[in-house]
Amino acid sequence: MPPMEHKHSGCRLPLHLQHHPHPQAHVQPRVPPPRARPPAAEGGQVRPPAARLLQERADLPAGSAPRPLGRPPPVQALRQHPRRRALRLPQRRPPHLPGHPELPREDGLVDRGERQLGRAHLAGDVRRQRRRAQRAAALHPVPAGVQRQNPGTNRLAEMSCANPISALQHLVKQYLTSTTKWRKKLPYPQNHLRNLARKNCQSKFVFLTDVDIIPSRGMAEKLDVFLETAKCAGLCAYVIPTYEIDERVRFPPNKTELVRLANKGLARPFHHKVFIYNQFATNFTKWQNTADPVQEVHVSHTVTNFEFLYEPFYVAPDTVPPHDERFVGYGYTRNSQVYEMFVAGYEFLVLSPIFTCHWGLQVKKTRPPWREHQNNLNRKQFDGFKREIFAKYDKDPLNMMSKRKN
Repeated sequence: MPPMEHKHSGCRLPLHLQHHPHPQAHVQPRVPPPRARPPAAEGGQVRPPAARLLQERADLPAGSAPRPLGRPPPVQALRQHPRRRALRLPQRRPPHLPGHPELPREDGLVDRGERQLGRAHLAGDVRRQRRRAQRAAALHPVPAGVQRQNPGTNRLAEMSCANPISALQHLVKQYLTSTTKWRKKLPYPQNHLRNLARKNCQSKFVFLTDVDIIPSRGMAEKLDVFLETAKCAGLCAYVIPTYEIDERVRFPPNKTELVRLANKGLARPFHHKVFIYNQFATNFTKWQNTADPVQEVHVSHTVTNFEFLYEPFYVAPDTVPPHDERFVGYGYTRNSQVYEMFVAGYEFLVLSPIFTCHWGLQVKKTRPPWREHQNNLNRKQFDGFKREIFAKYDKDPLNMMSKRKN
């Protein structure tokens, strides 16, 4: 096909325009010249349009009317304007706010626009003041010169460090019931926090216990000496006997005093009245009747009657199975992990003469109702847990799967 020629000029078109029906469509549009910048004020700073327009009006001779500026745009248009910041007067508040200088109120673009922007500023100030007032109300401020009276904390100066037990009991009574309402709907993630604590432990051995369990005097130092020379043929976990002691007695300094309190009914095995299976396999009778020829930590006896729901406080290497985090709140949080240890082949050895204690003799009527509710929820989770343990180790020493089939 021969090259096309323009019918008016008779010249040949470029190759990229020869087959196009409208060659003029490829012509680049004309770029408008750049807008001239406004004159700079003193100091080299460009004056905003609003300030320049007000200065021009101020320079008009007396009696002359300013030129009309037309109808101002709405507030939304001013907010979306690409140069909306330049339309605001620098270092000046809206004219209708009290305590600020008045601006001219002619019917011009700047005046109406500034009034509209001022209303928007005022609405924002009201919202900020409301949020500030809400935060202040949440803090319950006290006027200057007025001292809040709190009979609970004011007694701190009267308390003596020589009797810390009574001081702690008094402080615990100051708790409000509202601080414990979260337990009903928000179960505490105990097993997750136990695993997190174990991962950050800096020693080879860990002590799995509760936060309200008190160790006997010098137990940590005695355990260090024992663990350095302890010999275990397989997988071992060292059980530390735990007792409940009456709040009226002092903490027993040694095993002899603890046994004396137990014979008088002022101390008993942990959870003996609330849930006897919790520590029953430890065999406290044998531990109390066994004489200790030496005061160094040693193995008293081996747990031979392990049963389900046994959850002792023990010391073991950090290689024991982790706590299953599907159990949250109260119930099946520790005994599920101890059950997996037993299936995995761990041997439980009871130590003496060290021990741990819990203040107060517990009874069932003191148990809050939310614990039973959480315990029932975790009981449903245990059916799936024991099936996974059976599939993992291919063992069922307590016949848990056969009980389920029956």
